[in-house]
Amino acid sequence: MIDWRKPVIRAALDLTGSDVLENLRTIRRLWRADRETVERYRRERLTRLLRHAHETVPYYENVLADAGVVVDGDVHLENVAEVPPLTKATIREEGERLHSTDPGPEPYTNTSGGTTGEPVELRQDERYWQWNVANKLFYQELAGKSLGEREIKLWGSERDVESASASLKSRAINFLYNRRVLNSYRMGEAEMAAHVEAIDAFRPRTIWAYVESIHQLALFVDREGLDVHSPAGVLTTAGTLQEPVRETIERAFETRVHNQYGSREVGDVACECAAQDGLHVFPHTHHVEIVDDDGEPLPAGENGRILVTPLWNRTMPLVRYEIGDMGIASAEPCRCGRPFPTLAHVTGRVTDHFRSIDGDLVYPGYLRKALYHRDWIEQFRIRQTRADRVAYEIKRRDGRSPPASDLEEIEAATRDLLGEEVAVAFEYPDRIDESGSGKFRYTISEVV
Repeated sequence: MIDWRKPVIRAALDLTGSDVLENLRTIRRLWRADRETVERYRRERLTRLLRHAHETVPYYENVLADAGVVVDGDVHLENVAEVPPLTKATIREEGERLHSTDPGPEPYTNTSGGTTGEPVELRQDERYWQWNVANKLFYQELAGKSLGEREIKLWGSERDVESASASLKSRAINFLYNRRVLNSYRMGEAEMAAHVEAIDAFRPRTIWAYVESIHQLALFVDREGLDVHSPAGVLTTAGTLQEPVRETIERAFETRVHNQYGSREVGDVACECAAQDGLHVFPHTHHVEIVDDDGEPLPAGENGRILVTPLWNRTMPLVRYEIGDMGIASAEPCRCGRPFPTLAHVTGRVTDHFRSIDGDLVYPGYLRKALYHRDWIEQFRIRQTRADRVAYEIKRRDGRSPPASDLEEIEAATRDLLGEEVAVAFEYPDRIDESGSGKFRYTISEVV
């Protein structure tokens, strides 16, 4: 069969004056370059962005000067860590003072997903978006899909799914890119059976999905003993990919899972390569830092807050934006030998982390591991309701009764992590729903 889509997509992008393909060529070139070349490119882009922000964005005129980042027109990258992290609260307070008087081409308004509270409104532009599209094409290539080959998008956001199905433009783009969108906002037995049928019929080269959605589908495939089409790769996003979850998806679909990280506010930030040895940060589009609670940089290997500076959005520059996630920078480069820096893990939302009795912020992956491989647990969520109380919401498989020894081990793990005074409760709902955005959160802290 003649692959007509690739030349047609290229021609369509050229006719519209898009830089997507040129951007993709730049990404591929940097992917093959040495680390010095990649770092030089990142520093040049960051320097240009900071100078632009200082000269055209009212909020940053004084902020960057006071931090010693821009002095007499000169940019001092060594002082970037002195810039106060930009929070969602600051964006709401400052409003249009964060908008540039010299915006990029065709600016538009976007909003955050609002997973952890009130969404924030952002201004972005066409140049930023074209780099974002190029990143998407690049990480699809990492997963084994070329331009124009079939892909399925198993998505959980009502906004995205409704747009993709209702908009004539979206339908045309999906047809051209050979993409089919499946709604994963609700994953009942009938819906999942229909998804498996669609995957078998369409036979996509890749599946791009919310991590919880594809995990639930993989569990369904396993449980029903189904033989489903195996794509070249599965790309997971919009949630924390735990290793047992990865194993379940890879077993059900007999393929490799590539973890991907990004957000509406800052676009696509990082993705795994075939080595699965951490997420490669896209240095051509993002400057990423891991910091402590005071905004101070942390060494590689330590879990901290993720700050992201998108390098191409002239319309509303976000400098050291506190995205609300926690992560760990890799101490060693990826085994693949490529020059892009890596995050060892994105460990989840800040609000997915718990506080110990002593007040320390702790990563609750240890508690999730205490629940893995217990055959009576079908689904779970762990909620810290007070500093001294943790509730386990557990959907039991086939209504089974939990062994007393299992509950004792889970309680012991909880107190080992958070303190001996912590009270542990077990609740057994019939259903555990995802958040309003369609994303699923395994851990939620209600402790400030």
